[in-house]
Amino acid sequence: MKQLELIFKNGADKNRTLRIKQPKENLSPDIVQQAMERIVEADAFYLEGDKLYAEPSSARYVERIVTDIFKN
Repeated sequence: MKQLELIFKNGADKNRTLRIKQPKENLSPDIVQQAMERIVEADAFYLEGDKLYAEPSSARYVERIVTDIFKN
């Protein structure tokens, strides 16, 4: 399963990751960065008074492969 990870700096300058399942593939860096800026500008996500997504940091596609070894 492929995910798009949007990594932001929060209000405390720590990394916060927003994961999007089943994203559109081959998005350009400009499109992703614009989307991240919109999330920041929405100013809608806070936790205990700290802004969760204060500044875009990076973005990446992540693909996870799961191989069962044992299953009841």
